[in-house]
Amino acid sequence: MLSIDLTLPIVTVMFLVFAVLMNQVFFRPVTATLAARKDHIKQMHDAAIAAIEEAKGLQADYASRLAVSQGQAHEAIQAALKESEARRQALLESVKAEVAKDVESARTSIRQERDQAVAALSGEVGAFSESIKRKVLVGAPALSSTGGHE
Repeated sequence: MLSIDLTLPIVTVMFLVFAVLMNQVFFRPVTATLAARKDHIKQMHDAAIAAIEEAKGLQADYASRLAVSQGQAHEAIQAALKESEARRQALLESVKAEVAKDVESARTSIRQERDQAVAALSGEVGAFSESIKRKVLVGAPALSSTGGHE
């Protein structure tokens, strides 16, 4: 049957000493390392969630700033277009006025030159007609004298 001798208590004591030594040498450091790793993973997870939340906030801020900037840019472009259109109209009006002034000046100059040419030509026409008249009158007696002698 079962005999109880000194072997069983010695094996039991050796097992307990072995369990205590294993706990001290192996299980506590492994458990501490696992706990530290778990804490580190939790911290990294929390930091990642905080970074994601911060990124979402920055993204929303950027989107709102971008919308405001686009609105301001659109307004500035519209204002510049209106200003350039006003400048164009003013420049066009001044050019039209200058061209009208130049055209009127050219018309006046042409009228004066025409009047001077007409006056000069009428003087010349008068002189030509006098010259022709003299030639015809001077040439007429010569014709009649040549025509009568033959």
